[in-house]
Amino acid sequence: MGWMDQRSHQKEVLDEHDLSMERILPSLRFMRWVNRWLGGVGAVLGFFERDAAHGGELTVLDLGTGTGDIPVALQKWAKLNKRKFHITAIDSNPDFIEFAKRENSHPKIRYLCHSAFDLEKLGTFDYMTASMFFHHLPDEKIVELLRKMFQNSSRGFLVNDLYRHPVAYAGVACLTALRFDRVLFHDAKLSVKRGFRETDALNYREWSGIDQLQIEQKPGFRLTMSCRHG
Repeated sequence: MGWMDQRSHQKEVLDEHDLSMERILPSLRFMRWVNRWLGGVGAVLGFFERDAAHGGELTVLDLGTGTGDIPVALQKWAKLNKRKFHITAIDSNPDFIEFAKRENSHPKIRYLCHSAFDLEKLGTFDYMTASMFFHHLPDEKIVELLRKMFQNSSRGFLVNDLYRHPVAYAGVACLTALRFDRVLFHDAKLSVKRGFRETDALNYREWSGIDQLQIEQKPGFRLTMSCRHG
């Protein structure tokens, strides 16, 4: 068995809610860079491009929004393509939400400090998205959240996260070593080890009972799990 065959269950430093923003900020900015240049934004926009024929305003719930970069990218795409989105972006970390409000304010993005595991309290949305969030969760919580996304989205959902691969691990190790931040260097490598392969996603499909869950590997060492209703 190879050293990357199984997901790591070691916790990232970023998952400790008592860290100061000074220690967290380099990691948040690196995640934003990774989403922009290594396939995160592209995976989300590709999902919504398939629904280009829809003319009305769509509601979207973004889980574990972090810096809010994915909702902002989605709104920019919507403007260019004459689409209308009203996005609610949630994160359980109040510091992340304050950062997102400050850095990525938008009239049609509502930022809330709210747990993804209480998403049903926010009502039903057309779509739900989660980017670079699921790898922070243990398997049983992933299955629970997939079911919640399935039950509370009227049109579908997308999970967009890291593909676990030695080349991805080596890549982020090199990129973060140049930034001289110990938390970032530790967490970026661990994020890849906590990422996913198709075998993991197939298990989640079986365990969640969502037979229509689509699993795809995307450029930039990304893996997506998505579902469309109807």
